Amino acid sequence: MISSAITTEIQALCGRTGDTVLVTSARCLRWQNDAQRIIAEKVPGLHELTFKNTTSLDTTATLRWSLADITSGLSDITTENRIAHTFSAWYLDGNNSKKLTYVPVDEFDEMYPDPTNSDIPHTLCNVWTRRGNYVEIMPICLTEYHDDDLRFDVGVYPIELSAALSSSLNDADEGLIAYGVWQAFIAIGAEKAMDAAVWRTKFYEWLEEYQSQNDTMHEWSGNWYE
Repeated sequence: MISSAITTEIQALCGRTGDTVLVTSARCLRWQNDAQRIIAEKVPGLHELTFKNTTSLDTTATLRWSLADITSGLSDITTENRIAHTFSAWYLDGNNSKKLTYVPVDEFDEMYPDPTNSDIPHTLCNVWTRRGNYVEIMPICLTEYHDDDLRFDVGVYPIELSAALSSSLNDADEGLIAYGVWQAFIAIGAEKAMDAAVWRTKFYEWLEEYQSQNDTMHEWSGNWYE
């Protein structure tokens, strides 16, 4: 369903068809995009949003790698803040490739309190962490490894909707509508507080079911009894 049709549904369900005051088309579009971001954050590993970055990054003498430089895999020219989840980081060198070890930020800082200090020897990278919209990798690589590559496996946010676009999320129209109606009743005001509460519940019940459906690992079933 394209976004404009979802907007029509939202306006109809809250009794504001064609509204140009509170439940406007612009607001409905913004609510749909807000809902998409919530879904992407709450349901990691969606197949349509999961990619190995399509452009490897040379392992230069660098500590921080901007997530904005990682190709999302979607047909979206916007790259800034597109990464919702970073699942893994890899050093690539043929048969010598290896998966880097993830450590939480506080543990990373305990291991490397002054990571760019000249006292810390450059060698082959081994651990990584995510700090905001950056990935940090240590140790910093020796020059001899600078022609090798890094790969980041990521989950991205859906493409921002416009009126003529359909969501890049599979089977999510019901959730986008429920979230939009919830927000519409909030916009209308206190007299619709009960309706807002009902649709808030509808959205989160839908989200729980959507998460349950997409957490199923069908690929494992073939080997289940082996």
